[in-house]
Amino acid sequence: MMSGYLSIIVASILFGVAGAVAKMLFHADITPLDLTILRAFVAFGVLAALGGLGIFSLRVTRKDIPYLLGLGLLLSAVNYTFYLSISLTSVAVAIMLEYTAPVFVLVFGIAAGTSRLDKATSIVLALSISGCFLLAGGYDAEFFHENFWGVMAGLLCGASFALYNIWGNRGHERKLSSWTMTFYSFGVSAVFWGFFTPAMTVGTASFNPETIGYLIFIGVFATVLPYWLYIFGLKTVPAFQATVIGMLDPIAAAIAAFILVGEALQAAQIAGIGLILAAILYLKKRDEKEPAPAEPSSVPERSTAT
Repeated sequence: MMSGYLSIIVASILFGVAGAVAKMLFHADITPLDLTILRAFVAFGVLAALGGLGIFSLRVTRKDIPYLLGLGLLLSAVNYTFYLSISLTSVAVAIMLEYTAPVFVLVFGIAAGTSRLDKATSIVLALSISGCFLLAGGYDAEFFHENFWGVMAGLLCGASFALYNIWGNRGHERKLSSWTMTFYSFGVSAVFWGFFTPAMTVGTASFNPETIGYLIFIGVFATVLPYWLYIFGLKTVPAFQATVIGMLDPIAAAIAAFILVGEALQAAQIAGIGLILAAILYLKKRDEKEPAPAEPSSVPERSTAT
């Protein structure tokens, strides 16, 4: 399970840096739709090249197709609603709303009869949500004056991200490899967004070496690598735990914003970081005390490289 935790930690840090970089691209007149489409195309191109080199197999069964279609559509929903929320509000607000995902995972689990709200889960939720609230600057009176549709987009992102985590767990239960799920999810996403290319406005964007570098970073190092790591982590880490660990994302975003645009962290935000880290450590300690679940990778995954 430790490798799963480490994978999700690294993925979350890369996602956080990507959020700060995305805001800089929006200043260059690249719209959320443009960035979502470009990100899907670049990621799919890189993954197709890796598959062509024999890094992993592209073969799947017909029974897997509906599952992979669902995963790709959920990925599309997560990416677009996140960038839309950033463009209408701020990086901090969008990330805080995205990380309502643990709440949605719990609600969906309770509705499905697979989860329950116990004392330990309540503590983790209280620490993580409070920490994210402080880190995002929710204590500021102006915080709640953000664009209504931006907030709605952020909440939709949180719900979509929760479903993506739950669906990713199911992919490992089907013995699909992390590479296969990542490749086909971006393949579906690229095809889906391909229908919207006429609406792209990148021709009016301010392209320069710096902008192009940011696009490459988001397409490869903030997309292909972290999504593969995240899917790999879901092999052993349940959806609820994954979304809580993923709250390292806003911490990374805050640090990246400080480095890239000089945004200083206030005392309350630093306290928020402490609460998020406490939630993750408490969650890890709780999991170590509980009996280890049956390892889903005990049967070889399908569609791996030969």
